[in-house]
Amino acid sequence: MPSGKKNVQYIAIEDLAADLGIFEQDARDMLKRLSPATRLDHRGREAVPATCIAQLTNTEDYSRALARALAAERWTRREDKEQEG
Repeated sequence: MPSGKKNVQYIAIEDLAADLGIFEQDARDMLKRLSPATRLDHRGREAVPATCIAQLTNTEDYSRALARALAAERWTRREDKEQEG
């Protein structure tokens, strides 16, 4: 007999950040504003409900965080290219 309790899936914050292509600290800062329930995953990492992904991607903060991550990636690639050649 179903208990009526919804099975909530959790995702580690570092995995969430990687999936979204942003820095972990940016993800943590954005999650602070949402204040979701947290728990530890099987590896002892702080995790939040997977539904937070959709909530975060629909914010201006996400757009800014993604732009920062992309700028850092471009800078790193440029530095690597200069060191090679």
